[in-house]
Amino acid sequence: RNRSIGYMTRKFPDKFLWGASTAAHQVEGNNIYSDWWAWEQNIPDRPKSGVACNHYKLYKQDFALAKSLKHNVHRLSVEWARIEPTEGYFDEKEIKHYKEVLQELRNQGMKIILTLWHFSLPKWFADKGGFEKLGNVRYFERYVETCGKNFGEWVDYWVTINEPNTYISFAYLNGMRPPQKINFLAGTKVYLILSWAHRRAYGALHRLNPKFLISAAHQMTDFYPASRNAIDKWLCGVTNFYVNDLFLLMNRGCFDYFGLNYYLRISVSLKFFVTGITNSLLKDISMGVGEAVGWKMDPEGLYNIVKKLQKEIGKPIIILENGVDDAKDLMRQKLIMGHLEWLHKAIAEGVDIFGYLHWSLIDNFEWHSGFEPRFGLVEMDYSNLKRTPRPSALVYAEIIKNNKLPG
Repeated sequence: RNRSIGYMTRKFPDKFLWGASTAAHQVEGNNIYSDWWAWEQNIPDRPKSGVACNHYKLYKQDFALAKSLKHNVHRLSVEWARIEPTEGYFDEKEIKHYKEVLQELRNQGMKIILTLWHFSLPKWFADKGGFEKLGNVRYFERYVETCGKNFGEWVDYWVTINEPNTYISFAYLNGMRPPQKINFLAGTKVYLILSWAHRRAYGALHRLNPKFLISAAHQMTDFYPASRNAIDKWLCGVTNFYVNDLFLLMNRGCFDYFGLNYYLRISVSLKFFVTGITNSLLKDISMGVGEAVGWKMDPEGLYNIVKKLQKEIGKPIIILENGVDDAKDLMRQKLIMGHLEWLHKAIAEGVDIFGYLHWSLIDNFEWHSGFEPRFGLVEMDYSNLKRTPRPSALVYAEIIKNNKLPG
């Protein structure tokens, strides 16, 4: 009966977490000891992150903005390359900086979701082969232990690694990001090693504190066959297993909750494999349309994914990323509302979902696409670093304030 009433009133559960996400390299600026920084400097015509949003110095302003928009949780990442700029040397000054960052979030009354690895690597680690070598996971585990010891008192939810499937897609399948290899077997090996890295990180954090709540952030796509053709159905099944299910299978039992990133539904066909899988994901998230390869933003896909996770994982779910590149803010409000409508339906049907975070809080450096994509609830003027909340951010704030969707 309570679920039925909740569905009719469009309310979300009490203590539901509302907020937005960021990632260190994309917002902080001057991440000079990372493989990404080196790649940006050494590859001609590549966008350079530079000072990015200067969040490293302006984090108090950004967190105050999030608070003014009614957010009660924030997801951020710490930068491995800052904390361990050279092999075995942990910079106490940077550790102190991140403690101050986390304390500021706590001062603002927000819960904290902390990501330990969000794509960028220390240059020294990349030079050792990065996650292409199983033996290198021990360096990651050592870094995770350092973070656990230093940041544990502030963190409400840990995220070990971000989107291993996305990482290999751009770094090893289409070669758009460092190390720019187009090698399916190498990419699959990295995918498996990243899975092992999550398991090792999960164990390391729980040895420090069995009460820590730990997950990875896994991007899942709602794949469906483009036709009833047997080939399309088979390709859809294979794609779904490799992109979505393999990571879940390899890490069963290593999620205390489940961190989900959701953006797209994709119709799978031979055309998808020939043209779509090698295209830039960000190009097709832009304004929610990628019709040439069957990629599109579709809120119903989020419902399909969380229902699937409820059966397969059986853990509480939080949406850690969901957003759109929309500089003119023409569709963001509609897409937020649409995804929340389907999320609310899933909750009313018994799916245990305890939060929703938008990607992202502010416009930022979108990796190989540079500063052109605009995913932020808050608009960035990169000429003077002025932050201005978009109208959609105010609509989202009203939803948060009332803890329910408009009638």
